Amino acid sequence: MSIPEDTIRVATWNLDHAYNSSRPVHLQIETILKIDPDILILTETCATVDLTPYGFVPPIYTTPHTDQKYYSAIWSKFPVIRTFPTFDGELAVCAKIITPLGAMLVYATIVTYHADRGPTGNSPTWFEHHKSIDLHGEDWLMLAGEAAGLPLIVGGDFNQTRDGSKAYCSKGGESIDRLTKELLRNNLVCLTE
Repeated sequence: MSIPEDTIRVATWNLDHAYNSSRPVHLQIETILKIDPDILILTETCATVDLTPYGFVPPIYTTPHTDQKYYSAIWSKFPVIRTFPTFDGELAVCAKIITPLGAMLVYATIVTYHADRGPTGNSPTWFEHHKSIDLHGEDWLMLAGEAAGLPLIVGGDFNQTRDGSKAYCSKGGESIDRLTKELLRNNLVCLTE
């Protein structure tokens, strides 16, 4: 398959921290190289996944959460010229990247999962997920203002099904509706729906 010259290839993948013995790091890297992305958003990743020998610049990671594991990272074959603060430096990271198509913002993240009990350990199921969606939406809005019209690519693990099946979402699909609202408000299109 030939890819037109006026395109870039962006991929996202949750690696489950690359420590599961059924998914060895070298096989994950081999698969990434077969996909051949120009920009790669990895979630639940770690420092042992090193793509710098394969033409990627050093990654932009979130703050490590345990044992040098990261919730999100941005790998790019193009220069990264700036990073932007996000609402939660442990979950999300944002960078300005200069591509052949021009400058753009890339935002890598995880929307927290349904059973996150929050900082007090008492949050009901889906509460922190909904709160996380709202905070992401505010982040995207703030970045759009700071970025002066640059395109924004958001990728990562939204922790919900977006295919219409409602297989993983809050009762009645509220979590899906909530994320859809934030995507629309921020002029974002979910390409995997």
